[in-house]
Amino acid sequence: VTLSALDIPEITFSPEEWSLEKEVTITYPEVLIKEYSIDNEQTYVEYINPFKVTENISITAKASDGINVIKTSKTISKIDRELPTVEVSDINTSYETKDEITLTLNDNLSGITHYCVTGESTSDNCNWISGEGSVKYTINTNGTYYAYSKDLVGNISEAKEFVIDKIDTEEPTASLELESKTTNSITVKATCTDNVGITTYEYSYNNG
Repeated sequence: VTLSALDIPEITFSPEEWSLEKEVTITYPEVLIKEYSIDNEQTYVEYINPFKVTENISITAKASDGINVIKTSKTISKIDRELPTVEVSDINTSYETKDEITLTLNDNLSGITHYCVTGESTSDNCNWISGEGSVKYTINTNGTYYAYSKDLVGNISEAKEFVIDKIDTEEPTASLELESKTTNSITVKATCTDNVGITTYEYSYNNG
């Protein structure tokens, strides 16, 4: 067999969109030698069946009838095995009735699609929320939390642990105790309590 331009091997891969891996198929002409290389032609291996790759690489296919040699190369792209990241900021430093934090979600390849905030140190039971970039998330209860981000192909970030401890939804209390009275005056003791502390207090009399 004498090779011509029509005998160039054809390299295809699927899926073409972002994924965790690609299946590569090489279609060769009817020749004696069918080989390919995934290390910039340092080594060649015999092509037998379609194979999977898990990184973005260049593949070179070589066909030969024992005398003539023809090669073609193709870059395999849109494989994403990189974990996204998540950062947490704007945590309350003073007491409020809720805490609206900021999550910064980042992914260098396929892109962020979802995020999750949970009280569990695993993402297995995450209630995933659509979002990307910088997002706000409101927390109503003190505790230890974990934030996660997820990219288009399903890679999940490592947990970002943070503590919320400046939420106060408990109302303060006040009580009055009569200590003494005379014909012209009375002395009353006011006791005010709160789980995180009293900052101001006021009083009135005669419904004023």
